[in-house]
Amino acid sequence: MKTCEKIAGKITGEDNRQMLLYTFLCGLVAHGVMLFNKLSWHDDLEHGFKLLLEKPVAMGRWMRAYLAWFVAKVFGGGYNLSMPLFHGLFSLLFIAAFSCIVTELFDIRQKGMRMVLCGLMVTFPVVTSTFGYMFTASYYFLALVLAGAAVYVIRNKTGPVRFLGGALCVCCSLGIYQSYFAVTVSLVVIRIIFDIADGKFASLGTIVKRVVHDIGMCVVGLALYYVIWKVSMKLLGLSASDYQGISTIGKAGLSGMLKGALTTYKRFFLRFRLPEENVYPMGIKYVQMLALGLSAVCGLILVVRRAKKSVVQAVVLALLIAILPMCFNLIYLMTATATGAWIHTLMLYGQAMLYVFLICAVSRLFADRPRLARASRGVVIAVLGLLIFMNTYLSNSCYMKAEMMQQQVITDMTVLVARIKSTEGYNDKMPVSFLMTGKRDATFPKNSYFSKLKLVPFENISPYHNKRNLVNTLEHWCGFAPEFVSSSRFKNLPEVEDMPDYPDDGSIRIIDDTVVIKW
Repeated sequence: MKTCEKIAGKITGEDNRQMLLYTFLCGLVAHGVMLFNKLSWHDDLEHGFKLLLEKPVAMGRWMRAYLAWFVAKVFGGGYNLSMPLFHGLFSLLFIAAFSCIVTELFDIRQKGMRMVLCGLMVTFPVVTSTFGYMFTASYYFLALVLAGAAVYVIRNKTGPVRFLGGALCVCCSLGIYQSYFAVTVSLVVIRIIFDIADGKFASLGTIVKRVVHDIGMCVVGLALYYVIWKVSMKLLGLSASDYQGISTIGKAGLSGMLKGALTTYKRFFLRFRLPEENVYPMGIKYVQMLALGLSAVCGLILVVRRAKKSVVQAVVLALLIAILPMCFNLIYLMTATATGAWIHTLMLYGQAMLYVFLICAVSRLFADRPRLARASRGVVIAVLGLLIFMNTYLSNSCYMKAEMMQQQVITDMTVLVARIKSTEGYNDKMPVSFLMTGKRDATFPKNSYFSKLKLVPFENISPYHNKRNLVNTLEHWCGFAPEFVSSSRFKNLPEVEDMPDYPDDGSIRIIDDTVVIKW
């Protein structure tokens, strides 16, 4: 009972209430457009109005599947509804909870530091990308809370109960979305770094003991995750999905893992020059470079200070700081042995832990020199505050792009429905078949002014690139849901080969009582 009262007191404390307020204010400014409008495309069109169990379990996201099933059965009438305000507000709440965990974990007390931490966690571009999949957003940010809770439960005391509690949090976080494992590992390493910097270890042996304990908790959680995953697949009669190479993870041996480790550093230090990197577009990359430079300076100061008291601990501290890029980008190591894996924006929240390191470091530096401490914190707050502003600008730009393109697509699809229904001889019993050629309407805007906004899924929200998006757009946004049939029996017919591509005259024909559109 006393433990429950203590936890309740922390949750309702003044500091945590302020952080909740900071998160919601920044979150609403950055993501309000998405929360108060229904912008839906890509996977959200496909999965946002149905309940799936087998597919996410096969992809290793069994916990997400069970949570969605529970919510759908209890509250949603059997459907996993993609409700932006519902999922959005819970997402902001979970991000605020994670920020509170971080401040308690690292004893961050300065109000300015707490404010920028909340702002960064809720405006980081991965949040924008996740809101593009609103039907699953709140579950993913619950995974973020669990990733932080795993480290929080072992922060002060050890023991089998806390160890297993942390491992269970790791297990469930992985079961929702595997990429948040990078958050747990990063927090474990950052915590050990600052415990060394604060002189909490008496010897090298105690450091090794802590490393073994904390990493062991992560490993046990990972093992438990795999056990539950395999059991779930066996009970449902499934096999591992080939999506992102999930079925081949861990099968390439030591050479593959070493290659993955090198990739984590390449992606960390050269990400600003890689065209496929889309978390730091436009001017954000320059502010991010500045934040990275400040982090390096802070890390160097920590090592030099520790060297004055213990050279051995300073060396360990330097090594731990050196592996932080690999921790932040752990997803590249996790998928290093996966065939066909594609790392996209949604999977990179671990990179936000750089800000946690920087905030923790500057909060501790120059404690004995108040004026210098205030000045250094002021510089970091200014840089990170600018980054929050730029992240917010990026989010709103992506939502503006999404809103404009969605309206353009709905208009285009409405015209398509009108043309289908006005085809001579058409009746509403006829099935419809799309023969996809890949050619797009030359009059459709190219939106070159949005060309640098490439966060997944905002890089392409048109229905032109696959049949799934086309059919879902017609059904959900235009109310046109005939029987859609395969084009295989039509594509080699001479009369179809002679048809022009849509929207040219003659691109829609009725053949064998089927409406055929050459798209």
